Amino acid sequence: MEHPCTVCPNCFQPLGDEGVCGHCGFEANGYVTLPHHLAPGARIKQRYQVGRVLGEGGFGITYAGWDTVLDVKVAIKEFYMAGYVNRNHEASPNVFATLGAHRDTFNKNKEKFLSEARVLARFYEEPGIVGVRDFCEENGTAYIIMDFLDGVTLKEYLEAHGPLPPAEAIRLLLPVIRSLQHVHAGGVIHRDISPDNIMVLADGRTKLLDFGAAREVSQTDIKSLSVILKPGYAPEEQYRSKGRQGPWTDVYALAATLYRCITGEAPDDAMERMYRDRLPAPADTAAACPAAISRVVMKALAVRQPDRYQDIPAFLQ
Repeated sequence: MEHPCTVCPNCFQPLGDEGVCGHCGFEANGYVTLPHHLAPGARIKQRYQVGRVLGEGGFGITYAGWDTVLDVKVAIKEFYMAGYVNRNHEASPNVFATLGAHRDTFNKNKEKFLSEARVLARFYEEPGIVGVRDFCEENGTAYIIMDFLDGVTLKEYLEAHGPLPPAEAIRLLLPVIRSLQHVHAGGVIHRDISPDNIMVLADGRTKLLDFGAAREVSQTDIKSLSVILKPGYAPEEQYRSKGRQGPWTDVYALAATLYRCITGEAPDDAMERMYRDRLPAPADTAAACPAAISRVVMKALAVRQPDRYQDIPAFLQ
């Protein structure tokens, strides 16, 4: 690839003098790199060139990237725990963890991020999951190199299309559900499934994203809790320090996502439902949902873990 200043941080094609990409229309001149982001042009493993930020959450920053060996666009996920680490890219690309317990928490979760990447790399051929190509430690943190997906999130898809017929909602989510079954068998639980984390590609395929985010954070740290949990999609055990999480945790989030697809609304927050459960079944809403599908969704959405399907095969069945 060219020198970083001469290529577009979005599509990595040569930039013209005016700073607007003639290939994709991205306004490179107007792109502002925040101090804690890697600057466009930075390299990971001397191989992957960093471009613009695609998204950012409590556990990571995702960049557009370019594999300079294979000449393909990739996505680069950087492990970056907001509130636990800091960086100023003008001084250094390195991430610095604050001292003491924060550093221990960061290091523990960084290891988890890498171990989940190793597992996901084994599932590269799974149709319902974003493909992990490579991973490494660098700059005091860790990186996962993934296939670049061209599409919209399921959240954006639903905002554009409105509630979906139940058969279409199930068709969209089936590849994700089936692939997740294989990942669970490999010992990894996602713990953060929601319409934000499912991509609908231009050809209609769906893929689950964001496995890399480590989730074992001190449950007493409210700031980290608010980062991890998406109200409506997280079951009650994720709110408790001693809550047992397992495949049933992802079953709840999948059912909540299906509920959102069919009814147009996210389910009520699990802790609210613990106190007083007023969640209407899909068949009792304006959605034309067959009673059989409605029953399956509601059983998977049971507030108490033992009342749910305990794993994906039971849910699929």
